[in-house]
Amino acid sequence: MRGRLWPILLAALGLPLPQVAHAWTDSRVETVRADVHLHPDASANIDLAVHVRVRGGWLEGLEIAGLDPNLQDPSVEFRSENGERFRPTLTQREGRIYLRFQRRSSPRRGRYIATLHYRSDLAAGAQPSDDRVRVSWTLPGWQAGLDGVEIAIHAPIGSRFPEVSDHLATIERTTETQDGKQVLRWRRAHLPRTLPWTVAVDAPREALEGFTEAQRLARGPAQPPARAVALHVVRGAFGPPVGAVLLGLFAWLAVFFFRRAAQLRRATPRPWIPLPFALRTILITLLTTVAATLAYLGSSWICIGLLTLVILLAGQRRAERRAPGLGRWRPVTQADLAAARRPTKRALPWADGTTAVGSLVWLTGAVVLAGVHGADVESSPFTAWLWAMLPLPLWCATRHRLPLAPEARLAAVVRLASQLRAPVSPAIALTLHEGADGQWHDARIRLITVTRPPGLLRLDIALGDDDVAYGVLLTREHSEGEKQAASFTDAEALRGPGGRVVRVVSIHEALALALRFRPPRKKARKVTRQQGRNRHRLRPPAAPLH
Repeated sequence: MRGRLWPILLAALGLPLPQVAHAWTDSRVETVRADVHLHPDASANIDLAVHVRVRGGWLEGLEIAGLDPNLQDPSVEFRSENGERFRPTLTQREGRIYLRFQRRSSPRRGRYIATLHYRSDLAAGAQPSDDRVRVSWTLPGWQAGLDGVEIAIHAPIGSRFPEVSDHLATIERTTETQDGKQVLRWRRAHLPRTLPWTVAVDAPREALEGFTEAQRLARGPAQPPARAVALHVVRGAFGPPVGAVLLGLFAWLAVFFFRRAAQLRRATPRPWIPLPFALRTILITLLTTVAATLAYLGSSWICIGLLTLVILLAGQRRAERRAPGLGRWRPVTQADLAAARRPTKRALPWADGTTAVGSLVWLTGAVVLAGVHGADVESSPFTAWLWAMLPLPLWCATRHRLPLAPEARLAAVVRLASQLRAPVSPAIALTLHEGADGQWHDARIRLITVTRPPGLLRLDIALGDDDVAYGVLLTREHSEGEKQAASFTDAEALRGPGGRVVRVVSIHEALALALRFRPPRKKARKVTRQQGRNRHRLRPPAAPLH
């Protein structure tokens, strides 16, 4: 079930899949014309004119594959049929030429001619005989069928067509002398899709004085005719949009799992941008979709600004533990201690970059981004920014911004109780606050005084949200306990409803206060002889605080 949710989530976050990008451009190659200028050493300068028609959208780029594997010094001229010139970026990789246009200056609807110039060595496929050398050149196959394809080889004077002809298709062949060269032309009415076309000339051996048999053998065997599809519409670099989607996905996971972990700890999340959970998830989804689209179109800085806002939406301050509601304080039982010893469920590690699981999630995303970036036609420096920003959503909502779970809080209170040491220590008891729902929310150490003045309601040691222990002194206003508390400690008195007064003190001061509280002094009165005999009898201790 989880495996089926990933494609749905990626689609919701706006992943620009190739099928979606394909709808933006409707273009095809109508015909191709090639001019091969043969040199005495059997190398050649090749001019390949590709006639492209854009019928809708804009042309993002072209991929011409199946070219000569040893092509050198490629360059391109791209112009419209009206003479308007464009400046695409050219990338060469393993016999492939990639042309890519900027979004703002890409060709729109109309007809265009892309003329590719490069140098190639045809000596490896040359076949020498007694007085001639047969030199061949192959036009690769194309994605769609082409009409009116022409190839012209500009060879030395005296060159001629081979006796072997292509009888599978009607081919027009003409020859003429032009600028001291023998120009041999082939014209084919239709070239089927993905079918390469090889042509050859028999040139006089003395005219190729730079070509030798040893040179041909040194350059290795001839390459087989290329059958790769020679035109693809380049969809642009997918690294930036995929990186934007991964960052938005991490932000969404951080918001979701932090909220779930806070609920398990009975705490309230406090995001950097105080918006409701539903609104933040919707904004993260929308901003990620827009950022991925802009990254695909090349608007890098606007994309970085939107992703920064996504990170701010995912950021969390320390969650606030909810105050216990109506309920009661009760002693800790063995079942409670057993629950505290069991490991608590944590819903955050998947989206917490400081844990091993969260680090693995981040590294997986980084590897995916690296793989997509490596497969791109053209490397984008914007991907480096995304690599740096990718772990930020997993670092701004970590477990360190969450309070302890109730079970973990009881375990921490038990450890603290075992560490309490003083020259004269009061008796202690572990208590839990149980809410009206039957679940306990807080754990404390109750200090038991030997005697208790009226108005002393509670003297506990508690753990704060930052896991720092402190003492809580609760008295009733205008009582004997309140008077003694005011005389024993300088802690600020916080007055609450019902005439209650709360003071927060340190642990050591709480332990000292537990030993210093005493009942009020009674006025001296006349006693009888029998009362005098009983004066030195031990008085029973006061009941422990509840």
